Amino acid sequence: AVSVLRAAAKAAVVRTGAVSVLRAAAKAAVVRTGAVSVLRAAAKAAVVRTGAVSVLRAAAKAAVVRTGAARVLRAAAKAAASVRTSRVRKAVKAALRVLRRAISLKATKQGDAMTEYAVKFVNLQKVYKMGTSEVRALDGVSHQFEKGSFWAIMGPSGSGKSTMLNLLGCLDRPTGGEYYLDGKDVSKLDDDDLSDIRLKYLGFIFQSFNLIPQLTVEENIALPLYYLGWGSNERMKRAKELAELVGLGARLGHRPTELSGGQQQRVAIARALSNDPVFLLADEPTGNLDSVNSVEIIELLKNLNREGKTIIMVTHDSDIAAHATKRLVMRDGKIQKIEE
Repeated sequence: AVSVLRAAAKAAVVRTGAVSVLRAAAKAAVVRTGAVSVLRAAAKAAVVRTGAVSVLRAAAKAAVVRTGAARVLRAAAKAAASVRTSRVRKAVKAALRVLRRAISLKATKQGDAMTEYAVKFVNLQKVYKMGTSEVRALDGVSHQFEKGSFWAIMGPSGSGKSTMLNLLGCLDRPTGGEYYLDGKDVSKLDDDDLSDIRLKYLGFIFQSFNLIPQLTVEENIALPLYYLGWGSNERMKRAKELAELVGLGARLGHRPTELSGGQQQRVAIARALSNDPVFLLADEPTGNLDSVNSVEIIELLKNLNREGKTIIMVTHDSDIAAHATKRLVMRDGKIQKIEE
């Protein structure tokens, strides 16, 4: 992949020195996690100076290797098709061919070891000290949430579901065990690294929406992208696409106080999707909604799941949980049962 990127950069014949940047970035990446990371590193270093770089950057942003090879290739191909210069288009297509081969090779070599799960817990523990006693909020939980699945986590008060929610969202660290997020162990990261993980790889949906009242629908959706370093035009373009996706394309200039509860939750879902997360983590997403809006929000989540998005929802409402394809029931810090 490195050599093809180098060749692609040479073929583009750019005037601003982006060739050297691409070559150096590709060499530095050394394909640690596959061809996609090379594209990402190259695009990030090049900073959109030419048509060729724009395509690579667009493909890389869409890829982020978190949502599966199929979406990576579709998004990259779409970006390549938008190029007008035939030489550049050929160069990008050459890079795409290598990307396909890299993904195929990785799957062949690793087989079942390739990350088919979004989240994997191995003997996960969370222990709180209460004076001289200990409370085992999570007691050796081992489980994995497959990519493209829709899970509901349930359980009575004190069962450990809130603790699991905090660990899933990288808001806390386990006392013991391992937590793999898309194949990477995040259980021992420090606070700064966990903050980075939350920004780049997770999408949160809250019961109380947590929208910023001073910002418009468009600005609320685009906010995470600002912290990810996206340019203004790119942020707003992405926000508009997501607003359309959740049925709020005509409400871009409205503020949260001008929206119904169901509409506010749709904005929150769009915001959660903005960084194309490994999974959506929904904490009682219908808790503040009436029955009609609750059904609409659940149907939206189900549609997103049908399109391949992984969703993990924590809820106490058995009727809402019934809409998930799988249910995990917690009791006394352990998994009591799994329903499908």
